Amino acid sequence: MTTGARVLVGHVVRAHALKGALRVRPASGAAKETAAALDDVEVLYLDDVPVRLLRSRQEMADLLLELEGVSDRDAAEALRGKSLYVDRGALPEPDPDELYLADLVGCEVVDPAAQVIGVVKGTYDSGGQDVLIVDAKGREVLLPFIEPMLVDVDLDARRIVYDAPEGMLD
Repeated sequence: MTTGARVLVGHVVRAHALKGALRVRPASGAAKETAAALDDVEVLYLDDVPVRLLRSRQEMADLLLELEGVSDRDAAEALRGKSLYVDRGALPEPDPDELYLADLVGCEVVDPAAQVIGVVKGTYDSGGQDVLIVDAKGREVLLPFIEPMLVDVDLDARRIVYDAPEGMLD
């Protein structure tokens, strides 16, 4: 889940080899792009704990990461299931037709008639698609981040136009 200033990189799947490397499944599903984005990153967060990134590379659909202080298989295996995050500011700017889900946190969500649905307070990957966690007047609403419901995203205006099917917001 993203909650503002940090972006989910992926999840530790298991230890890799004997010297403490981690096999990480990228949250985006794009190992090559995620590995490239980590090229200039020095600090990652294991859940909320900062750790220094020593090396990263792509292997097949996963990432292999080496972290400071994780020097053997047992230490790496103890991290299985942990989530890895990076500060949003440490990542390169996305291409004009792309965005980081973390950038959506704080955006107002409105329907096509400009009626306010709520404000994005986080996101997560459900496995099938990304989901917006929206505070809709005090109650949490989960909105799939997919077309055709997702009509428009204007990051400059901090506004998302979302056309929810009838009954979805009840």
